[in-house]
Amino acid sequence: MGCGGVALDTRVAENLNTRLAMMQSVRVGTTTETAFVTRWGNPYQKVREGGQVEYLYRAMVFDGEYHVGDSSRYVIVTFRHGLAIGVRSSDTEGCRGTFAPRLPGYGFDTPATVTAVGWCQDDPSALGPNRPEVPSDDYAPNGGALK
Repeated sequence: MGCGGVALDTRVAENLNTRLAMMQSVRVGTTTETAFVTRWGNPYQKVREGGQVEYLYRAMVFDGEYHVGDSSRYVIVTFRHGLAIGVRSSDTEGCRGTFAPRLPGYGFDTPATVTAVGWCQDDPSALGPNRPEVPSDDYAPNGGALK
């Protein structure tokens, strides 16, 4: 896939049922980058590190000054050497920061304010003993599923 293969905008992750279908379509150790893109289209962003790449599916929003992604509804699929090793979404991540805003395919800095997204946003009860558990995104090598 190289460094290209990104979409200017993607709306596939806006619906809960679609996010669940995207996650269920991933077979750890079997689903390839090409197979996933063939079914769901190109992602809005790719984050590469060595032989691993994460495909981020989320809507692009233009706030008047910056291109920013919708960090409240997303799916992220992680591939290592072309095979899926994990998938997560806004429905499985308890609390996180907003994504770095990027124009697809370009390495330009795009400064913006990073804010909290998820149950940690404006929820004082999250600091107490009843806070939601943050799900693990560890890779389980004996079966390849997320814990």
